[in-house]
Amino acid sequence: HEIHIRFRPNTTNDDATTIIIIIIIMTRRRILRSVAVVCLWLLVTAEPCRSDVVDLTMSNYDDLTSEKTVFINFCASWSLHCKKLAPIWEELAELWKDSNIGLIATVNCATKSTRPLCNAFHIRGFPTIKYGHPRDLKEYSGGRTLDDLQEFAKSSLVPTCTPQNSHLCDAESKKWIEEYMSLSKDELEALLVTEQRKMASAEAAFQHKMKELQEEYDWIERERDDAIKEIRDGKLGVMSTVYAAKLKLESRNEEKKSGGGGGDEL
Repeated sequence: HEIHIRFRPNTTNDDATTIIIIIIIMTRRRILRSVAVVCLWLLVTAEPCRSDVVDLTMSNYDDLTSEKTVFINFCASWSLHCKKLAPIWEELAELWKDSNIGLIATVNCATKSTRPLCNAFHIRGFPTIKYGHPRDLKEYSGGRTLDDLQEFAKSSLVPTCTPQNSHLCDAESKKWIEEYMSLSKDELEALLVTEQRKMASAEAAFQHKMKELQEEYDWIERERDDAIKEIRDGKLGVMSTVYAAKLKLESRNEEKKSGGGGGDEL
């Protein structure tokens, strides 16, 4: 027998591994199980595909984005839209792999380790593309062809205001940079922690409000459903039945009149 195992072009190793494990568990054919085991071994031992896309996480974000202007694809590995964008994003990353200024990166929001990073940048849908200074990202809303993305990257992935590029800063930004540069590392870290706590507090307040709104929505929905059920279980059912019978009788009487016969009564 010939056995052909085919995957979609953008199927990841994780996806393929899952599919093969399912085949091993579900199939009763020894030969298919044997082939699946071999394929699984090849996937597990194979070297990962080379890619110029930088994968960002909470632990490496600051180091890898330092002194860069970034173009980040916030995605989820299970999203079909993300899978469609992935090969285009890889081509874009290849074009920018030697840049000292621009960084093409991806954040997979489907993993626990990166979820806090996605929450910090208020990612609500996938894929969401953002760009700019690593700590002040703006949302990209342009086209998603390689030409569209490359044209935008050329005009936007340029040096930004940093301590190393203070000549690019406006007067207010220069003032803040000078003030923070005069602080010790511990003093600056304390300020950062304070601001991060403010962000966490804002997110917690948002989640609490969303929970309250959800509970209110659930209550309103139950109230509506109860009202509709009461109406349907009451006079409406009988009314509808009688009305349908009257329409049918009226139609029958019209037919008899047009045929010269007498009418019926309900």
